[in-house]
Amino acid sequence: MRPNCPSSVWAAWRCAKQWATSRLRRAKTPPRRSSAKRSASASSRPEMEDLVLWNATIVDARSSTPRERMAIAMRGGKITGVCNVDGSRPPHEAIDIGGAYIVPGLIDAHIHLGDDPAMMGELAVPPAMRGEAPHHRELVYFVLANAARDFLRSGITTIRDVGCYDDNAIILREAIRLGLTEGPTVLSCGRIVSATAPGAVLFKSMYEEADGPWQIRQCVRNQLRRGADYIKVMAGGARSVLRENPEPAQLDRAEMDALVDEAHRLGVRVAAHAEGLGAVRLAVEAGVDTVEHGLSLHRAPELLGQMAEQGIVLVPTRSARRRRRTRRWSRRATPGL
Repeated sequence: MRPNCPSSVWAAWRCAKQWATSRLRRAKTPPRRSSAKRSASASSRPEMEDLVLWNATIVDARSSTPRERMAIAMRGGKITGVCNVDGSRPPHEAIDIGGAYIVPGLIDAHIHLGDDPAMMGELAVPPAMRGEAPHHRELVYFVLANAARDFLRSGITTIRDVGCYDDNAIILREAIRLGLTEGPTVLSCGRIVSATAPGAVLFKSMYEEADGPWQIRQCVRNQLRRGADYIKVMAGGARSVLRENPEPAQLDRAEMDALVDEAHRLGVRVAAHAEGLGAVRLAVEAGVDTVEHGLSLHRAPELLGQMAEQGIVLVPTRSARRRRRTRRWSRRATPGL
């Protein structure tokens, strides 16, 4: 019997997953019969798909409009076929999801994993009440586990952590790998490589400071020992730090060249925090793989052309800037502020 699936994508997927699991379990315990009958049946019946989702609306980022009345066949967790089924009747083993939308897994390319209420919202640890003892730091792991499940429910299947406290992202990645919680694929930079700078006073265990080419190389190796998937460097200062100027580069050319060379030699990519033009120019000339923010690139279009030629990706973080603007306007509109 085909299950009566709700119309939401997540509920439809969970329903489909449960249905497929029950089918596979039944397939592992077939009724007893002679080997001759088993062989004849196997040779006369084509291999069945594990799962067929019927009557889906697909948003595939290739078509200009959503593709309606589509069927998706899957085996072993991978899509094996997609076709239009308009006017066709679903086969017995298909699950009719009633036109629910199906999209490719989304990627959050720039996130700082932690228990910041501004990011986690209701999932964050509630602030301690007056007179209450401070909350245990380890509660953040429960926040991250809940957030990881919410990422999946929102359709986000990969997150790229670009710096967090106490190696939170690496710990969450391992918890997901070991099956301790559900969650997306997590890519972590370990700790952000920075020259000695005021930002390290504020962000503490999110940073690892180093000065000079050889210390920078050792810092790269330290992140890989922690379990980093790539390296992130503060090519320039952060606007969020009052005592830092984001316009010039914080590292000199020898330091940046050493970092990129060491990371690429060891087979990992480099992401550069670069807001001002001096920081972006240094990062691009050194050959980093991604520029994070790039807030001043409109002032130097030649750098954009150079990035395109070298295959350097810009991660613009537009939502973060929109959030900051919203906060500024809300403060202006609040009486007494």
